[in-house]
Amino acid sequence: MNVRFAPNTMQSQTGAVLVVGLVFLALLSLMGATAYSIATQEERMAGNTRDKIRAFEAAEAALRTCEAQLVAATLPTFTTAGTGGYFSKDAVPIDQGNPPVHANPGFFSWSNTGTVREATGMSSELAITPRCIVEQFSEQEDLSGSLRTGLPRAPGYTPYLITARGVGSNPGTQVILQSTLVRSD
Repeated sequence: MNVRFAPNTMQSQTGAVLVVGLVFLALLSLMGATAYSIATQEERMAGNTRDKIRAFEAAEAALRTCEAQLVAATLPTFTTAGTGGYFSKDAVPIDQGNPPVHANPGFFSWSNTGTVREATGMSSELAITPRCIVEQFSEQEDLSGSLRTGLPRAPGYTPYLITARGVGSNPGTQVILQSTLVRSD
């Protein structure tokens, strides 16, 4: 009986399988890291969107708070200092080239709680309580170049500009909303 042995295969292997295996491992690791990065980024984007929606809802609630005061039977007291968030038409005369109260940082600040009206009953998740102000205008003021151009100017009707600011959980997430209301005297 003749027994033949195969040639020694251990001497002819060069480790190609090991190199190919390491390349596949590197590719799979890169794909996993990329997938993790994308998932993390999408989660942050979703969180930012939720916070922006939260800030918008807060600003909307503040806007409705000030509007409710204007449609009530008795108007609040309007002063040049803006006590309680109600600025009279003499606070900053815009017909003399001054910006309106809400756009005049030298005159108005959202952090001054004496010159804003706060919306109560809001979520405790908000960084800052939603706030609003009301600016009273006279029917003679030049309201061109702003959102107020469509207000009727008739004797016996007073236009008001309501500006509200909502802040989300992150103090950097802010939404400003405005509405106009015309009320007969």
